[in-house]
Amino acid sequence: MKNALLLTTLVFTLAGLTSCGDRSSLYDNTGPTLNSQGLGGVSIASALNEAPFVCDRYSKDGCIDEVLLMGKLNRGRLQTCASFFVGDNLVATAKKCLPRQERDQSFGDWMASACKQIAFKDLKGFTYTCDSIENQRYSEIVLVNTKQKSNVGFLETTFDGVKFGDKNKTFEITSFSRGGTTNYALSEGKYTRAKKECKGITNSLLTTINGTKDSKNFVLSNCAIDWNSTGAPVIVDGKVAGMLHGKIEGDADFGAKVSERDGVALAENFACQTKFNPSTPADCNLHHDTHKRNALTNLIQEALVNNGSTFESSSKDITIFRKDGDLLVLETQKPALCSSVGDTGSFQACKVKLPMKNKFLSIIDIENVALDCESPVAISWKAVNYNDELTRALSFDDLSLNGYHTDLNFKKLNSCL
Repeated sequence: MKNALLLTTLVFTLAGLTSCGDRSSLYDNTGPTLNSQGLGGVSIASALNEAPFVCDRYSKDGCIDEVLLMGKLNRGRLQTCASFFVGDNLVATAKKCLPRQERDQSFGDWMASACKQIAFKDLKGFTYTCDSIENQRYSEIVLVNTKQKSNVGFLETTFDGVKFGDKNKTFEITSFSRGGTTNYALSEGKYTRAKKECKGITNSLLTTINGTKDSKNFVLSNCAIDWNSTGAPVIVDGKVAGMLHGKIEGDADFGAKVSERDGVALAENFACQTKFNPSTPADCNLHHDTHKRNALTNLIQEALVNNGSTFESSSKDITIFRKDGDLLVLETQKPALCSSVGDTGSFQACKVKLPMKNKFLSIIDIENVALDCESPVAISWKAVNYNDELTRALSFDDLSLNGYHTDLNFKKLNSCL
């Protein structure tokens, strides 16, 4: 009798742990045992197979089968990330979730070595191991070909980008240890939880080249993630638009300050993956700091023109100066047709008003960007040789930048010789 009561209690306990609203029946079957999958002797698969991975019973929208727990071993301890099926034998996850590349290890050797050290587990308890890894140049997305076919289907992808100014669904993987204390390296419970608060933002100092459906990356707010959620899908209308691969904290582009509670995350666009989209957008190639500065400059110029400011693009430039968290944006004069080393000059530069709609997310109030020429800044310049090129070095009237600096301080000139 005691054994019968104990068995009944165990059944109800397991049912409670694996429940997820009206989808609980899907997870009552924990899948085949490790040995019946033919994975015996694979240490990472064994460790991952033993890790509890269930649907959070408090998840408002339930869980989806295709989101997986990805695992690797670090000094014998299990470390986890998110991942998801995008094909019958194809899993997407983040490159930073792979084991670290050793010094002097070639890229190919790193991918081959990493393949042997990772595994995946779905909510039904099926475990998958790696056959090979693909990684497109400059991409944070890695595509893992698995030896086992998916038992939970796969997610379709979309090239239409995220919803800007609206919610985008993702599925975070959160770790809990006893007492509710978060333990990122190793925990006694893994839960997936639907998250619908990730909003695509644009026209921000944080976004610059990340503000359209064709961008290499998307910037999402209200999307605080921890390392376990790295590699999670960003889902729009049931399809994968991107993959979470990091968060923005501290000093961001152009001096913007971001706190952890802002929950600013980065997601890479699946439209930039040539395996899925042979005709990738041209913007997928924009990822350098120079591209970001140029994009912000163009945004300001367009805003000035659209708002009725007199901006002569043939004779004027927009130059961005930084000082800690402050920006000084000036309308500066373009260089003369030609110069010689030692030539000097000066001009009055109007300030550009760059008001923010949301101070913490640095979202620019585009409709109110304007020129302020009532208190212009005196600028001096001198033609100098810099890196064997004739350039125009800008400075303020006291021949210093007063703490402000800019990577565009030097402007290439044409020689009069």
